[in-house]
This record gives sequence, structure tokens and C-alpha cells, in this order.
Amino acid sequence: STAIAMKDAISHGVTTVFDHHISGYTENALTDMAEVFDAYGVSGTLAFEISDRNGKEFFQKSLDENVRFAKAQKGKSVQGMIGLHASFTLSDESLQKIADASENFPIHVHVAEGEIDGVQCMEKYGKGLIERFDSFGLVRNNSLYIHCSNLTEKDVEILKKRDIFIAQAVDSNMNNGLNVGNISKFISEGIKTTVGTDGMHPSTMKALKNSNILTKYLNKNCDLGYPEMNALFLNNYKLKKAFGLPLGIVEGETADIAIFDYEPTTPFNTDQFLGHFIFGITESRCQYVIKNNEILLDDYHVTKDLYKDLFERSWEISEAM
Repeated sequence: STAIAMKDAISHGVTTVFDHHISGYTENALTDMAEVFDAYGVSGTLAFEISDRNGKEFFQKSLDENVRFAKAQKGKSVQGMIGLHASFTLSDESLQKIADASENFPIHVHVAEGEIDGVQCMEKYGKGLIERFDSFGLVRNNSLYIHCSNLTEKDVEILKKRDIFIAQAVDSNMNNGLNVGNISKFISEGIKTTVGTDGMHPSTMKALKNSNILTKYLNKNCDLGYPEMNALFLNNYKLKKAFGLPLGIVEGETADIAIFDYEPTTPFNTDQFLGHFIFGITESRCQYVIKNNEILLDDYHVTKDLYKDLFERSWEISEAM
């Protein structure tokens, strides 16, 4: 799965991946994935989903894997976060165990993806979702709160005062028939907001464009979009910098550059860049990727031919699963 994701990411010009993983085995699972990241030259963060859904033993193994990996990967190109599934699948006892064991590592968690998450939290604990996480010290610097589609005003107030990121996942939410958070509101409140895919596809470009279109729809205002897109675009860089990962576009750094085959037919300059980006570049193909002084994508072709045996047996492997 990781090898497939890496090839797809590189093909779409994505060189940094923040992933929230769940599988049937836990021991060294994140290290196994990080080896594939490293082999392809992709950076990012990994987290293993912690939940009460699979019993106490699996909960503890999941927690242990997150903490082990996060400690081992400090300062590396693939780092660890603490992966929580969601509020409604974690008891107070479990949240306290996570808080006690996970030092101050950033959290990666789904929040208010569906309305039931917030409704259950208020009915059971008398608190909003972010308020509940905060009561356990789990609203930490550089944490990722995914979706945030049904937050209370108090939840938003807490997030405004913290150095965190919201990641919207428009395609996934719409696919599941769920609400989509109002990125225009989050951004106007000063919350660092960006977009992800939640595994729907490997294209950051598609996610950015769809978020732009949907924010117009949600707010019934076709004049929105450019400030929001600019913020989403720049917050991707801020998220990368928050984990000490080089941007790759600054003099003196090793490269981290994707080149798309968009050829503008109207004036292309700073003032008009976002228009070209939203309606042109996001619809073009990635042609070259250069990272850490390696060419990862050369004229549309991934240069590293790795894990041949796994790719040849992919149907067989998936049927066995």
C-alpha cells in the first residue's frame, strides 16, 4: 500500500505526505512504511490510528507504536505524530493514557467529520470536541485536526489561540455524504488551514481546487476563493516548516520542486498567478519532480523502479487481504 501511494504521490508532484495509518499489525508498522518513504525519497509524518474499537490490547499496541516511532524519528525526514482515530471511539480513560504516554508529540486526529462525533461528545461529556481534547492536554503545537466540519464556537475559540493546523478533506467528506467545514471562516479567524485528501486520491492540486469551489458554494458568494486559496497554498509550506522539513525552494537548500506542464496563453504574473493556479495548473500534469538532488519524476515517469515483486503480485496480495 505504501509503495503504491509513493508512486502515485510522486506522479502528482507530491513530495511530502502526512499519513494517518491503520492496519491489522502494529509492531514496527510505521518503521516499515518509513523505509518505503525513504526508498522513494518522500518526506513527511506517519501516525498509527489509536482507537478503543479493537479492544484494549490493540489499543495499547497502537499507542506503543506511535510513541516508539515518534521517539526514534525525531529530526528525520519522516517523523512521527500521535494518531487518534476520533473522540467518539476513545474513552476518557484512553485519552488519559495517550496523554500520559505521548510526551508532547503533535496529535493527528479526525475531528467532527460527521455530526455524530460532536453530538455524542456533548451528550456524554458535556463538552465540545476540541474542548474535550484540550482537557487532556491534546491540543498541542503543530497538531493536525482533520475535517473540523461541525465545531462549536467554543471549539473554534480554543483553536484560534493555539499553534495548530486544520486540514480540510473536501473530497472524502462529500464522498461520505458529510458536512464540510467552512475554510473561509477558519482562515478569517486566523486558524492555519490547509487541505488533504483522506486517502481519496494522491492529488493535492485537486484537493486545493475543490476546496476553492466549495467555499464559494458554502458561503453563497462567488467572490470568495482567492484569499482562501492563497492561505491554503502557503499553509502547506508552514506545515512543512513546523516539522523542520526544508522547503526546497530557498537558496542553499537541496531542491524540492515539482514542474507542471501548464503553458499559459494569457499574461502570467504575480497578480494573476492564483487564477492560473486554480484553473490551469491544477488541471495540468506533473512532468518533473526533483528532491534532495535526485530526479524522482522524469518526463512523467517515476524514476525509481522499486518493489517490483510486490507490484507484480498486487492482485494476489489484495485478494489475500
